[in-house]
Amino acid sequence: HTKLVEQAGQINIGTSGFVVKGRADRIDIMRDGSISIIDYKTGTNPSIGQANSLIAPQLPIEGAMVLRGAFTGIDCKNIRELVYVRLRPGDGFKADSLGAPSSRNKDVLEPDALCRKAWASLDALVQAYQNPNKGYLSRARPFKQGELNGDYDHLARVLEWSVGDEEGFE
Repeated sequence: HTKLVEQAGQINIGTSGFVVKGRADRIDIMRDGSISIIDYKTGTNPSIGQANSLIAPQLPIEGAMVLRGAFTGIDCKNIRELVYVRLRPGDGFKADSLGAPSSRNKDVLEPDALCRKAWASLDALVQAYQNPNKGYLSRARPFKQGELNGDYDHLARVLEWSVGDEEGFE
């Protein structure tokens, strides 16, 4: 099979004018024409539950981009595998495969279906934001309840509002 490293790709979402750009750490083209996408992480990677529920959709969106021809020279109709590989000094090697049933969640989508669902969700989000009356959320998908370090939290005054809630201020 063929291994491609640091592949850049981009694709339009419908006719919205919105362009998704990405760089895949590694794309393996298998002998049967299916694709495995591997994302290397040096920090913490999203949990399998977060990725499967599209709270952390990066890897499934990369797969959706592959399916739509966003990466030059890759013709694929099936995503076989989506894998996060964590590489941290002293922590060893750990790989998590999306779409693989776990002991907690046996009701997961296959990688190919997960990629298609991620694209449909992204397309719906872009379409929703085409409406000028739609507001933009500063914290649409916070991973942890107490997390206060989002890119736009200072503009939304998240810290000020959360302190009042915790201490019982009105």
